[in-house]
Amino acid sequence: MEALLITLTREEVAQCQQAAALRWQLARASGVVNQRKDTDSSDGDIDFVGIRAELAVAKALKVDYSPQSLGIDAGVDFFYEGIAVDVKATFHAEGHLLFKNPEAFVADIAILVTATEKVETMAIKGWISRDKFLDTAIKQDFGKGDCYIVKRLSSIENLWLKVTRRSHAHG
Repeated sequence: MEALLITLTREEVAQCQQAAALRWQLARASGVVNQRKDTDSSDGDIDFVGIRAELAVAKALKVDYSPQSLGIDAGVDFFYEGIAVDVKATFHAEGHLLFKNPEAFVADIAILVTATEKVETMAIKGWISRDKFLDTAIKQDFGKGDCYIVKRLSSIENLWLKVTRRSHAHG
């Protein structure tokens, strides 16, 4: 499955940088510890890639989203046609969609996005429903503690088609 590449504008990248700094400061001031599995990147880097990923998915699905929306992530980044969406980001092109434990997946669906060599380009790898994740996830330790991963995702185009069919169903 080929990833969908989304390009952010210079203005959007700048907004994401500012929002990442604010998110990091708010979370640390609130005593929220980053629960990342990637110990090779800073909290700020992880917040920055995460916000760029959220914005890329919102652009692809034409969902209103503002990187400046403040608040601590409670497991839902936004809603798409009534579906709760959690966007997961990774720096690794071949990264997996992962959660620290099955209970951490609280949204209806999760979407995996990877960074690319260009800061403004994000690659939407695919999505999975919570139910399918719970049925198929495997426990994995990448050397930084156990987590639960899936390797097979549905394409973002498949999500759009499914939602479009549902919204236009008769009866």
